[in-house]
Amino acid sequence: MSLSLSGFAPLLGADFTLLHFIPGFYELEQGFAAMLPKLPEASIPLYEPKVKGTLHLFLMALSAALVLLLALVTRASWGRSQNRAIPDGRFSIKELVESILDGLLSLTEQVFGDRKTALRFLPLLGTLALFIFFSNILAVIPMMAPPTDALTVTLAPALTVFLATHIWGIKANGMHHIMHLFGPPLITGPLTPLKAVLWIPALAFHLVFFVIELISHVARPASLSLRLAGNMYGDHLVLGSFMAMAAIPLLFPIPILFLGTLVSIVQTLVFVLLSTVYIAMAIEHSEEGH
Repeated sequence: MSLSLSGFAPLLGADFTLLHFIPGFYELEQGFAAMLPKLPEASIPLYEPKVKGTLHLFLMALSAALVLLLALVTRASWGRSQNRAIPDGRFSIKELVESILDGLLSLTEQVFGDRKTALRFLPLLGTLALFIFFSNILAVIPMMAPPTDALTVTLAPALTVFLATHIWGIKANGMHHIMHLFGPPLITGPLTPLKAVLWIPALAFHLVFFVIELISHVARPASLSLRLAGNMYGDHLVLGSFMAMAAIPLLFPIPILFLGTLVSIVQTLVFVLLSTVYIAMAIEHSEEGH
């Protein structure tokens, strides 16, 4: 007897999730989809359902709500604690969030080079890390799906990092951040006849250098979003394939669940680490003086 994934589509979270057990959710989803403008057909069939659908938007909102709930609970726990520097000695949401942020702070401190800068960007990087992790981990929950397997979701945090990189780069280095895109200056000092002859080749060099740097910077959010979406789509597809091959579909193979959890953590770390590197490169003061 041949096995097919089509019979297990509800379990894969492709069209039906735990959210659909909420009364009126299906009607809400359909109404929301009707309000959105019709998108053109996707050129990549792999992501076509995610481009045209709206379920991933609700899953993204669920992940954002979880992050907000954790923040509120942790903030309230800090208000009740007499000394926030001393751990409670028992497992709690506050201890979990603090452990995650402390590990993230140690990681980013090694990239930035000092703890003050790492603390400065911890709210941004910590929010991104928690949001991406909770979005990823939905893949291992039965009858759920990760919103981060859709390009329309992963592009948002990638563009956030892109804008933050250049905003903080300009705040740290002023116009030197923009001039850095044109490469090192080839002509400096007073203008001489020889320098005047070399002015046009130098200008051509700077324009070519600018185009290369521009492509490099634009490729960053594209690579961040594509890497995260592709890996999470593949991870969820592998998990669903093993579910279909299992004798009892709801009895998930434990090693595959562990692998899915590991992939979720690794992809979160990769996204945050690359984002930290991009920001650190932007705020680093130039030594060439351009």
